[in-house]
Amino acid sequence: MKIFLFLLPFILTFLFKNRRVKAQTCLLTEKKYSIIHSRLFEKCLPNDTFIDLSNKQITEIEESSFKKFNNLEYLKLNRNFLKFLGKRIFENFSKLRILFLVDNKLNQLPDGIFHNLKSLEKLYLGKNNIKHVNVSTFKGLT
Repeated sequence: MKIFLFLLPFILTFLFKNRRVKAQTCLLTEKKYSIIHSRLFEKCLPNDTFIDLSNKQITEIEESSFKKFNNLEYLKLNRNFLKFLGKRIFENFSKLRILFLVDNKLNQLPDGIFHNLKSLEKLYLGKNNIKHVNVSTFKGLT
């Protein structure tokens, strides 16, 4: 099966703390991706600020998948089949403001997984299988 990437040339607008921010979007058009890896984003731009991978049947994300997205502000990973996230998956996301991980199969979060998310304003973790979270998981968040 050949995978196609489609870059939408328009700008999406989102509301962050009572101010409007323009977001450049990278869209993946296939309906299903079992494993997310950096090669999927070859045609996306490093300055993209919005990625929506909701409803893609994702079971795994390689830790280096989002490495080139230093300006990412909004990431949606809702309604997938993620059971585990690597500790360094979000390490380049110092500008990330909103992170959606709703409705997956997560049962744990590694200690320090959110440590570099200095700009994070909203984190959505509902509808997962998380029973216990260590305080150190959120180390570095204000």
